[in-house]
Amino acid sequence: MPTIPEIPVYDTGRHLVFFCEHCGRFHFHDRGLKVNVGHRAAHCDSMASPYTATGYRLVPSGPAPPEMLAAIQEQDRLIRDQGVKAYFEQQRK
Repeated sequence: MPTIPEIPVYDTGRHLVFFCEHCGRFHFHDRGLKVNVGHRAAHCDSMASPYTATGYRLVPSGPAPPEMLAAIQEQDRLIRDQGVKAYFEQQRK
């Protein structure tokens, strides 16, 4: 049985989020009214990611720091400007 990795996630107030080293983008999971953690399916679009096969367990690590919130806003801006498909193709390079 494969080991399911534990991933520290940060609370934005709406989502639990972490930066994925495998696909180079933030992964978002619904926070719910009460922080909802545990095993989740990966949102990784990199087939080379080990998360694709196993998913991961979310481990709350506190509120998202300001620099993470700024990076999330920048990712959102780039996706709006370039379009989702172009953004993810650029990230794979």
